[in-house]
Amino acid sequence: MNGQFYFSFLNPVLGLMLASAFGILWLYQREKNYVIVIASGYAMSAMGFALHALGPVLNSSSIRVVSNMCFLASAAFLASAVIARYNRRIPYHLIGLLCAAGLGGFCWFVFFDPDIEKQIYSMNLALGAITIVAAVNLATIPNKQVIDRVLFAVSLLVATNLMVRTYIILQIAGPFDRYEDLPRSIYWSTVQVSHALISIMLALTLIVAVALDLVRQLKTESETDEMSGLLNRRGFDQAAQLMLDECAAHGRPAALVLADLDHFKAINDTYGHAVGDRVIIAFSDLLQASVNPGVIVGRIGGEEFAVAIPDTTLAGARMFAEGVRVAYGATTIPGPVAIPLTASFGVCAFDDGDKLVNLLRRADEALYSAKRDGRDRVRTFPGESGNVPHLPTDVDMLRFTH
Repeated sequence: MNGQFYFSFLNPVLGLMLASAFGILWLYQREKNYVIVIASGYAMSAMGFALHALGPVLNSSSIRVVSNMCFLASAAFLASAVIARYNRRIPYHLIGLLCAAGLGGFCWFVFFDPDIEKQIYSMNLALGAITIVAAVNLATIPNKQVIDRVLFAVSLLVATNLMVRTYIILQIAGPFDRYEDLPRSIYWSTVQVSHALISIMLALTLIVAVALDLVRQLKTESETDEMSGLLNRRGFDQAAQLMLDECAAHGRPAALVLADLDHFKAINDTYGHAVGDRVIIAFSDLLQASVNPGVIVGRIGGEEFAVAIPDTTLAGARMFAEGVRVAYGATTIPGPVAIPLTASFGVCAFDDGDKLVNLLRRADEALYSAKRDGRDRVRTFPGESGNVPHLPTDVDMLRFTH
């Protein structure tokens, strides 16, 4: 065995190491399915290069076909994993068609019209096209972060390596008369070196992407109330203040609604905490169903909720609160007896340059007024007399539009 033979196992060993690394990472992040797909992609790459190294030794065309099937599977897995990271629909049919075209062309030029260069072009064009599918998906992602741009750049680099490098090197290296000459050629040396470097580059980029996904997940969990699925106090304060700052910067109105579930402690004491939890969840679901994107909703206390609404006036926010109040009063909670459900609301408008803490204070004063006046009503800051007429429980009335 010469040095060239041992060098040919660089990519199999590297592929197995990277597959193992992503496999171990997946064991600790099983909900991220795309990570195990990445591991599978590197495993298939390792197998493909290992079989390719044995091809000249065994002198078997079947081994070469299986080896190239592994390369296609590797590209398909890695492209699918990159797309899946963004929760996008994976174009299985397109990727499958490209794999079939590449393998079909390769087999044709192996068994029916033997031509080593055309075998190489068939495979590399298919592999490059699969990579471009991933790149196109990355290019259309809105609100790109730095890691998204890096992944896009690496995808283009991979496609360029597969297509442009292949053409240039084959023009320099000239035609191959025998398959046995391929492992000792300049072309195959550039394949091994470039693939190893790009594999490491892509793996590092994907590891950073996984790490950022984990950080984002931990941040979301730290800002989310587990029971209701709404933002907790910390998450609400941050998101609402950002929204208010944006409204102030563009001269847009905004309003804040505070809601408190009436007699919640009595419900807990009378019917148990399980029923109390269902009450919290029912009100949370109602709030989530009642707002449009851009509205910030949070559970900021045990039975206290807050809704920060952009692009609305005090009157609009009051109408929203009244709609939620009516709908909540019509809500039923499964149980042995019917539980009367009511909530009180405090509403205030955003003054240009206001901070969230000031809105919370004013809305809390309005909420206290609603409690003092008998509960199950909406009050605004500054104060006013009289109740708002009850509104019909209508989906169009309930959903806030702006």
